[in-house]
Amino acid sequence: MRLSTQREELLAQLQIVTRAASTRSAVQALSGVQLLAGGGSIELRATDMEIGLRVPLAGEVVRDGTVVLPARLLVDVVRSLPGDAPACGYCSSTGAGATDGARDATAADEVRA
Repeated sequence: MRLSTQREELLAQLQIVTRAASTRSAVQALSGVQLLAGGGSIELRATDMEIGLRVPLAGEVVRDGTVVLPARLLVDVVRSLPGDAPACGYCSSTGAGATDGARDATAADEVRA
């Protein structure tokens, strides 16, 4: 999966959707946010099995895909990006990465899980 979006838009939508992510669950996926990119649209999803939120995210989908990332960690990473640059993302079976838009997100930018 590969996408590009604005940092402020991503942060605002993450802050909404993470309210539904479980903070204490035996099921690890419930504490994460699902990022779904496909068909030219991006959607963020989270649930705690009682409530669920799905919010759209404005951006460009370069490569379709789906990933579940830890909600708190994702918010912290997005907050740490500079505010005036676009946020780019790259996820594959080998890792996940994020850049501040100053350069393209490539395999060299991967953060090994």
